[in-house]
Amino acid sequence: METEHDCCRNKDREGAGIKNIVLVGMVAAVLLLSVVQSFQIRTIRNQMTGNAAVSAGGVGMGGWTEDEKC
Repeated sequence: METEHDCCRNKDREGAGIKNIVLVGMVAAVLLLSVVQSFQIRTIRNQMTGNAAVSAGGVGMGGWTEDEKC
């Protein structure tokens, strides 16, 4: 025969199951977001090269001192 205590215990288990599903879903969403952002960062880094200023015509260094040019 089920007592009142057993009934309450089963309700707590149901609530814990929903919490676990939500928690796993949030962790998966954060993981997916971090993977997408890592690809975005890699794309930006590939677009920004050290030779970008030189290939675009160079930087005018006419007013720079010798220390600033190095």
